[in-house]
Amino acid sequence: MQTPETTSSTSPERKTPPERKTSPELRPAKQSVGSTEIALPLSQRRQRALFVDLNNFSTFPTLAVGVLVASLRNPGFEVEVIWPLAHDVPAAERETRETFKDDFMRRVHLSTHPLMRKPRDLARRMRLWWRNRPHPRVLREAKRLLDSKPDVLLLSAYLQHYATVVELGKLAAARNVPVLLGGPVFNHDATADVWRTVPGLCALVAGEVDLVMPQIVEAVIRGDDLLQFDGVVLPDGRRSRPAPPLRQLDRVPLADFSDFPWDRYRIHVIPMMTGRGCQWNRCRFCSDITSVSGRTFRTKSVDAVMHEVRQLSTRHNCTNFLFLDIKLNSDPRMFRGITEHIQRNAPGAQWVGTVHVDTRKDNGLSRADLRAAAAAGMRRVSFGLESGSQRLLDLMDKGCKVELNEE
Repeated sequence: MQTPETTSSTSPERKTPPERKTSPELRPAKQSVGSTEIALPLSQRRQRALFVDLNNFSTFPTLAVGVLVASLRNPGFEVEVIWPLAHDVPAAERETRETFKDDFMRRVHLSTHPLMRKPRDLARRMRLWWRNRPHPRVLREAKRLLDSKPDVLLLSAYLQHYATVVELGKLAAARNVPVLLGGPVFNHDATADVWRTVPGLCALVAGEVDLVMPQIVEAVIRGDDLLQFDGVVLPDGRRSRPAPPLRQLDRVPLADFSDFPWDRYRIHVIPMMTGRGCQWNRCRFCSDITSVSGRTFRTKSVDAVMHEVRQLSTRHNCTNFLFLDIKLNSDPRMFRGITEHIQRNAPGAQWVGTVHVDTRKDNGLSRADLRAAAAAGMRRVSFGLESGSQRLLDLMDKGCKVELNEE
């Protein structure tokens, strides 16, 4: 579940959201008979899910995890989330101040000098191992919570977290806790064939499960056939039919970010998405548009987006927003709708996003549109400059012109 390489805007104020009220210890309900404790039947107790989110960003929560946590909690599941930053695991910085060390490491990493090839390759392998190694604090906290026997372990990770996922799978398997792993990258058979061997795994899920997550988790806990759901790959390689893109985006639950360590963020930023997929949907280098979440463009209504802005801003006492859409101007009406309504729903809002400077007659990025957006709190807009050569842009099927990017 990856997000675009964008960064957050800054705000002169650091506002700390109200602390989430702590809930009673999450344990299966039990019934005493004499001196013996008997676990209640599944239908008579709240089901428990442990969610481990390995996407350790430094400035904002993981949007997909927040949505899935809400999807489970709304019908009554108990959910506990492990977030590495809350346990002092160093976070991934999006932008940092360059140092001499950074410059030296980059020169070594990119060197093509014959005498540097062996030390360069060795340094690359060592750095890759160090960055992708399972962090002992994450494993320790996961072990502690798995010892309380949740009904299911849910994992959110990037591909570089494979080694950590394997170790978490081993911990879960040793305690007979089924593991459910999801993400759009599992639409690709080659990737799914590697990851379906994770220890303890009951299924990979490649679909957009915002609305059906409770049913899937219920099926995992009961041991039902998971191939009844679209986009599922089982450990033995059997697959259900490919999952279609989710079109009812206005029905997606409001993200629950209450578990995330807001007190650890240097700047508070709320991640959001107004739509999924890309209106252009043709760039030859883009892997997003081959996944179920990126295939075809779908959008929420402006009213639904403003409802999220208003609710999340109030809930987390924050007016900084990061729009994670592949391109925020796929539908120019959304870009203009944000401009027109965001200050009324979150006074003082500041926001950033990514756009595509495409060749449509109306792409939502006229001078007047951008000036209005800046007046409405837009602090930065990012777009891809893959090449300054029109020939290469055309070969990529990028759908833009060099001169438009210059303007």
